[in-house]
Amino acid sequence: MEIQENTKMPKTTEKTVKFHYPTTLVLLSHVFFGGAIGGFLLVTIVFMSTGKVFKDIGYYDFSDYFNGLILGIPIGMIFGFVPAFFTAAWLSYKKTTITSMLSYIYVGFVGLTITTICIVLSNVILFFYENNNQSTVNWFIFLDMDFTWLLYPIGALTAIILAAFVLPKPKH
Repeated sequence: MEIQENTKMPKTTEKTVKFHYPTTLVLLSHVFFGGAIGGFLLVTIVFMSTGKVFKDIGYYDFSDYFNGLILGIPIGMIFGFVPAFFTAAWLSYKKTTITSMLSYIYVGFVGLTITTICIVLSNVILFFYENNNQSTVNWFIFLDMDFTWLLYPIGALTAIILAAFVLPKPKH
């Protein structure tokens, strides 16, 4: 009786490499660049939508735009820190990788959801703060609902932009 070799079993001669998810890179890049990208997008969208780009046909006035960027990027870094951190924490917790266009949609949805939660919570906190102090001055910009609707998609776009550069992609 001969011993036959099992040809159906695959031969494992290749070394298996364990995948290490770049959690630190995802967290730090979102924390440091998330708010800055959001501030850049916000200033750009507001500048383009107000019609300050074209004063006359063919004339561009970029001095207001650059002044807006000088102010908008640091403010974006301050106010976008919390949603960017929680977005990165969620993506790292789920070990999200970019495998297809649906991955970008998922990342955008996570950025949109977390930005929405942060804005709603800040509105609730500010509402109770102003009612407790009996203040009539609405100095905080999040209380302007026309402006807040602009921040939700900016959170999603920022998450997608950072995902394109930071989240791991499968090697082919």
